[in-house]
Amino acid sequence: MKITITYLLLLIVVFVNGQNVYTSKVMDSNNDPVVGATVNENGTDHYAFTNDEGIFSLETGSTNFKITITSIGLSVMEVVVVDGKLPEVILLEGSSVKLDEVVVTALGIQRERQSLSSAVAKIDSKALTDVPLTNVVNSLAGQVAGVQITNGSSGVGSSSRIIIRGENSLSGNNQPLFVVDGVPISNDLVASDLINDGGNMQEVDFGNGSAELSPDDMASISVLKGPGSAAIYGTRAANGVILITTKRGRQKKGLGISTSNSMTFDKLLTLPDYQDVYGGGSNGTYSFQYGTGAGMNDGGISSYGPKLDEGLLVKQFDSPSVGANGSIVRGGDVIARTLANGSFTEITPTPWISRPDNVRNFFETGVTSQNNFAISSAGDNGSLRVSYSNLRIKAFYQIQT
Repeated sequence: MKITITYLLLLIVVFVNGQNVYTSKVMDSNNDPVVGATVNENGTDHYAFTNDEGIFSLETGSTNFKITITSIGLSVMEVVVVDGKLPEVILLEGSSVKLDEVVVTALGIQRERQSLSSAVAKIDSKALTDVPLTNVVNSLAGQVAGVQITNGSSGVGSSSRIIIRGENSLSGNNQPLFVVDGVPISNDLVASDLINDGGNMQEVDFGNGSAELSPDDMASISVLKGPGSAAIYGTRAANGVILITTKRGRQKKGLGISTSNSMTFDKLLTLPDYQDVYGGGSNGTYSFQYGTGAGMNDGGISSYGPKLDEGLLVKQFDSPSVGANGSIVRGGDVIARTLANGSFTEITPTPWISRPDNVRNFFETGVTSQNNFAISSAGDNGSLRVSYSNLRIKAFYQIQT
């Protein structure tokens, strides 16, 4: 066993000592260093990359070989090494290859930016995931000139509105068309049509289509501005197009696995100043009956009734009462307090005191947790990417009943 180990160590030493390190500097036709160029010994898996000064170091056991140098925007060059002699400076000859920016405008269609009839702005995935938001539309705020984002104001999961270059019509929908991988999707508001007891619409905002998309699954977003977009997608794109390209599987050894996790906290910043000297009512009097003026100054919204914290007992909305069926209810539960003859049960007066923190106590710390897990792969016959996203939101307000 000892002899075998000794021979293995000797072999390893000989192998390491047999490696030669070749160092050179790669310059372009303007005598500027070429950064990030790939250097490969032909026919082997020996690679090196130039640093910020254009210098690379390649390890190989050969003394006579060829290397190929490639760099984006410059022509490919082969260098022959004879007897271990590599030039100190390698100049990439030939005309530079100019790269025109390409924009994906539809499924399978790529066009150069200058050939488009619409102005185009492109946002990469990093700008969308630096600070992940629950609605991808909100991530576009401040990213593109001429794009106005209005965040939802009805709480968690509410819709967000996007307008490109202002309102174009006094009637109809002025929002752009959303296209995901060449397929148009609906970004309309999803709302309820509930009618409350008073016969009025009690609409609930359930969000819009863009909220269903995860920024972690997006490769880029292109914003096509102006009516020229209609040449590609028809009249629905007269207000512009938000073109979303999702990520694809990339060819690599084994499976590509990516994860992302984020957690944000929402805290109430400030509140207006409220007066806590006088309670509801007016002219220094108040007594609740059923909120339409039957009591004392209980038919409107006013804040200058009796003084608070003076030891008074006053019939109030949340004062206890007895329902028609004998159960304990609040004074504000008017229907439950209604008797068969149309009268109402009595309300027990309660202390008329101030509650300076009642509005602040309505809010609590909100928590938003976003998690994404993706598996990708690609081969000669196609590519595959499967992802799972999980979004959990705890609202920063609480409703007590």
